[in-house]
Amino acid sequence: MRFMRSRAGLWAALCFVAIAAAAVFLTLPGSSPVSPYAASAAPRGGPLATYVSTSGISHDDVANLRGLPTWHPGLPNGINKDWRVSIDNVWTQIESEHADAVFAQGDMVQGFWGVDDDHTGIFGPIDTYRHRLQAIHNAGDSYYHALKREYRAHGLTVYPGMGDHEMGGLDTDGNTAPHTFRARAYPEWVKTWEANFHHRAYYHVKLPGSVELWTLKPFRQDPDGGVSAILSRAERRWLSTSLDRSTARWKIVQSEIPPYSSPGFHGIHTSQTHLIDAQQVWTIMRNHGVDLMLCAEFHDVDALQRGGLPEIIHGGAVAGLSANYLRIDVYRDRLAITLTRMANGTATGTGTLWAPSDRHRSPLHIHMTTDHSVTGHMVVGHDGIVSADGELVPY
Repeated sequence: MRFMRSRAGLWAALCFVAIAAAAVFLTLPGSSPVSPYAASAAPRGGPLATYVSTSGISHDDVANLRGLPTWHPGLPNGINKDWRVSIDNVWTQIESEHADAVFAQGDMVQGFWGVDDDHTGIFGPIDTYRHRLQAIHNAGDSYYHALKREYRAHGLTVYPGMGDHEMGGLDTDGNTAPHTFRARAYPEWVKTWEANFHHRAYYHVKLPGSVELWTLKPFRQDPDGGVSAILSRAERRWLSTSLDRSTARWKIVQSEIPPYSSPGFHGIHTSQTHLIDAQQVWTIMRNHGVDLMLCAEFHDVDALQRGGLPEIIHGGAVAGLSANYLRIDVYRDRLAITLTRMANGTATGTGTLWAPSDRHRSPLHIHMTTDHSVTGHMVVGHDGIVSADGELVPY
């Protein structure tokens, strides 16, 4: 009721559009029949631009390593036909949306690098700290190269972000202790990512449809040498200043680690990490007119809204046999968002796919098809969520 009182004028205008367009979203299973976010009219005419948003493809270290000078027969490889086909099927489905660009929040790799638990030497020696740093660089070059090759093969323009797996992983409280190798080597993970994607880890781009995208690096190195899920002071200042200068009609921010999630939402096989400085980041976005925040980390879907600013947690983990994505159609007066879930994959046989660390290895044989279904819709205006159904009904 609070939503409808605060936006009575907008709701009246939308009712007029509903009559004129004579088209409504279907209410999917899971929608609340008394939700104020009732299904409303689809926008008339074609969109100004279309984007896809996702994460967790593949959320594992997958690459053909046989071309490396350190590889020789008898050593394990980091890909096989089943993995290659499954990953290709997911990107093929995303390609079918014919989007102007893809937003990828992060966790596209496993990232437990700088180790060699099977003593293979594939990414070089790890007998010294310097060698371990080089092993991070060598692994990143291989796995990011494979990822970018998928983008090119499917004709996709991708705006990626760093998730916690792109920097070796955070502990469940959003921190990594200063004495750990992951914390000490944090700059090398960032350096490797930036070298492969040719720009710094937090950045801002202008896109078709009068859209601007801000990609956050949702962690920093602390004064004591640890790593925390906190934006650095410099990054917060950059975010505030660049948002203030923007003249875009639509302002979208993506961060692999979310500031908030709905009470009781736990996700799937996730650390459930949130931004420690959530309130500061949220206040900057709210005060500077951000229209939509896109997050990941939980490998599942959650929608919420605070102070008129919608946040959608989404994306899966192909390594966990799941994937989902958002299609965002941009209109002058609204963003029309559709959630698509890929059919869950299966794992067969025994064994695991090789990765530098044995901390977590995925099944050796997985199978994912292009089968999919639409499981939710949301319409976002400049004052927040206008309508939603299915899995995108906010908490």
